[in-house]
Amino acid sequence: MTISNRLTLMRLLLSPLFFFLFLYGGILGKLLAFVVFALEELSDLFDGFIARSRKEVTDFGKIFDPFADSLSRFTYFITFLAAGLMPGWMVLIIFYRDSLVSALRLIASLRGEVVAARISGKFKAEVQAIGVLLVLLLINLKNLFHIEIFASLHSTAYTIFFIVTMVTLLSAFDYTIANFHHVQKVKK
Repeated sequence: MTISNRLTLMRLLLSPLFFFLFLYGGILGKLLAFVVFALEELSDLFDGFIARSRKEVTDFGKIFDPFADSLSRFTYFITFLAAGLMPGWMVLIIFYRDSLVSALRLIASLRGEVVAARISGKFKAEVQAIGVLLVLLLINLKNLFHIEIFASLHSTAYTIFFIVTMVTLLSAFDYTIANFHHVQKVKK
């Protein structure tokens, strides 16, 4: 088990902890959820870099790194849905986009082809991480220091997540258009 694979595995194990800390841990739990989020995002940033720099790219990493990314992001958004900070339709769009890309990758792999990562996918991941970061910061500023930067945390979170959702939707269109030829080959 390489260092990068351990980081990926750590992300898989931390995801449910984020959910429980945020929803059931009170003010301290929300602060600890922020710490868990930071650990997950930093491990995501470094695991691929470490694997490539040490020439330790593994099949485990190729499969479980994107899975850990999706699992952690779904956990954040489901948590915010459960907390009333994000509507269900946004969570569905995010879920459907990742499911669509997974299906495209599966279809391509059946034909021995690969769906390459796209700039829109990387941008989507960055926007999602920044959106979650901003909402967590706003929540913790309010809880710990009684600082409210905006009039309503809920409307601010809605606006942030609306932007995240629209970027995610654009990424879904980009992947579909760029990889529709894989679907057409399956129909033949």
